Amino acid sequence: MPQERDVLHELLPSYELGEELGRGAWGVVFAATHRSLGRQVAVKYLPAAFSADPAARDRFLSEARVVASLDHPHIVPLYDYVEGGNTCVFVMESMSGGTLWDRFQAGGLTPEAACSVGIALLVALEHAHRREVLHRDVKPENVLFNADGLPKLADFGIAKVLGDGAGTRTATGMVLGTPAYMAPEQGSGAPLGPATDLYAVGAMLYELFAGRLPFESTGNPLTQLYRHVNEPPVPLREQAPAVHPALAEVVMQALAKAPADRPADAASFARTLNTAATEAFGPDWPARSGVPVLAARSVLGHTMRPPSAPGEGPEAASSAPPPSTAPPPAVAPGPASGPPPSSARGPAEETAPAQPAPPPAAAGAPTTDQRRGRGRLLAAAGAVLAVAAVGIAVLVSGGGGSSGGDPAGEDATIPAAAIERFEATCAANGVGAELCACALDRATSELTVEEFLANDEVLRTTGDGLTAAVRARFEACAAQLEG
Repeated sequence: MPQERDVLHELLPSYELGEELGRGAWGVVFAATHRSLGRQVAVKYLPAAFSADPAARDRFLSEARVVASLDHPHIVPLYDYVEGGNTCVFVMESMSGGTLWDRFQAGGLTPEAACSVGIALLVALEHAHRREVLHRDVKPENVLFNADGLPKLADFGIAKVLGDGAGTRTATGMVLGTPAYMAPEQGSGAPLGPATDLYAVGAMLYELFAGRLPFESTGNPLTQLYRHVNEPPVPLREQAPAVHPALAEVVMQALAKAPADRPADAASFARTLNTAATEAFGPDWPARSGVPVLAARSVLGHTMRPPSAPGEGPEAASSAPPPSTAPPPAVAPGPASGPPPSSARGPAEETAPAQPAPPPAAAGAPTTDQRRGRGRLLAAAGAVLAVAAVGIAVLVSGGGGSSGGDPAGEDATIPAAAIERFEATCAANGVGAELCACALDRATSELTVEEFLANDEVLRTTGDGLTAAVRARFEACAAQLEG
């Protein structure tokens, strides 16, 4: 430990190193603060036992390159990558809100919150898949929240770049993934594709809605993986009858054995999930979910609205009564309303990062040592490995207000090309994904269709100009993001 800190101090002189946040087979994560900027970050350090191995170093660099190629508000970004001697380090955004698993274990989520998280992940995966990157390890531990409750997908450490010729197994026979969420093709060695990640999202939603996995572990991750490959899951409505039929249908389609029988892509999955959630909970369900979703217009065709009032968080959203016309919501239980059986996760062989203390769990809640077989599965030994990062970041999402007339967000006449041109112009001018998403959400929800299209005309003719109305939205978002 002291030696690791000495090495990091030498490699990262601009950072003040903080506490260790987590330790796993593929890295050690520390909190750190940039001395000049005051920015809180997480530093991931490849253990010396691996860094001397060229293959391990290549893997670590590959992870850094994959994350650096993705710029999306629902993906934890990479700030820097440093090599020195036999040491590899990368610096990434740090998250203070803990993981999705923490929230689930501490008492569960409302079904609206589960749907918002699912859509946020699908929007992020759509971004990654369009850049030919698979995640291959979507699970609650890899979904982190920032200080404002924005969910982000983390740890692309076993991501597969499509077309690189890599399979699901390493030269040593390691099957990469987490048995609790692995698609059948991951377990059978068949080719992977975007549908592989969609299966994992389906398995995760099944767990959030039902309080248990589609396939529980008997303590042997190989057995759990075999069931994903060969056995049909119990229908979600049999496990949780209160779940709305439309939601259950969406989840069960994602768990189809054949990739071709799952949703066509992440965008299609997100749209279908959004439609089902609206049928189940009413049109205002996103605001009541307490989970903000950004950059969703290009996928869903409209903006996912976060809570509109300052301080309105998950607790306030979950306590708001559903519309009288909606059926009773099916609560996705955590331990407080019936914990997942301890056998659902199996024995853990990983070290979870330190987190803010959650509320006391109900009696019988699974401990870390009782969690199911997850992480990177060694085909020979069934070993479970994982590492995550947490810390602090601040993001305030846009919303509220109107400039008069019909808001663009409520009108279907805005061409998709105009939305794409807005986002492409942001990228071409170096505007960050979070600022672009916030400005787009504000522009489409606060301006009239005519005002939005007037700005689009400027973009088409000049390539980078902005009308005063849209510029004002960018300035407002920039002020919010600066805190």
